[in-house]
Amino acid sequence: MPEPWSVRPIGVATLTGRGCGVWWMVALVLFAAGMSRVANFQIRPRRMWFLLNDDF
Repeated sequence: MPEPWSVRPIGVATLTGRGCGVWWMVALVLFAAGMSRVANFQIRPRRMWFLLNDDF
């Protein structure tokens, strides 16, 4: 009888196997970095627009 985590796909194996906390921390850090980059890209053009149109 094979071990259950060897039958599952690789993604599930990495999340449910050893070091699952490490993988979740890496995923959270990458997700937070991506969200902050998206927020910066959305905020910067508006700031530049307000800086360029000071007289309004």
